[in-house]
Amino acid sequence: MNRSTVRRVSVGVGWAVGCLTVGALTAPGSALTAQLTQVLVMNDDAHSVPVHSVGASQVTGTVDVANLPATQPVSGTVNVGNFPAASEVATVKLLDTTLEAGTSSNTASDIDVAAYRTVRLNVRTLPACGAGTPSITVSEAGAGANLARFDEFNVPLATAVANAVYQAPGTSIDVRLDGPAGCQAWVKVWGRSN
Repeated sequence: MNRSTVRRVSVGVGWAVGCLTVGALTAPGSALTAQLTQVLVMNDDAHSVPVHSVGASQVTGTVDVANLPATQPVSGTVNVGNFPAASEVATVKLLDTTLEAGTSSNTASDIDVAAYRTVRLNVRTLPACGAGTPSITVSEAGAGANLARFDEFNVPLATAVANAVYQAPGTSIDVRLDGPAGCQAWVKVWGRSN
């Protein structure tokens, strides 16, 4: 036999042995066939199966979103329907009167401001003031003119208007006009709740 024939015979015998081996190992009932057809799927804490949602999914429990970036790009229309109802701005006129310096009508007493966050005072002198400079003193009610004074300002003459705004200064206030006898000022006080 020459070399070429020996090679052909060797290749043929090797091929035949390989086919018989594969056939024997993969034949029904063989050990390799049993190992190849048994699949073990585990989905416990140590061997979880990765999944992803298709379409809309409902999530229950706690969702941690702490690792999101500080800002998120948004496109389209955003509709947020769970905002608290808008609080109403409640401004209420608490006083609208004329005070006259040098008389028993020079003070508006016990103006209740307890329900308000800010208080606005508007003073306008009337032509009867004549010479002299009238002044307005605002104090906590009932504490005496000098003990609880938290503001005092001059009111310009010639029907000028002076305004002042205070953070709620207590439960009630007094407003007093001082100046030349007969001087009058129109005084308005408003309270604002928010």
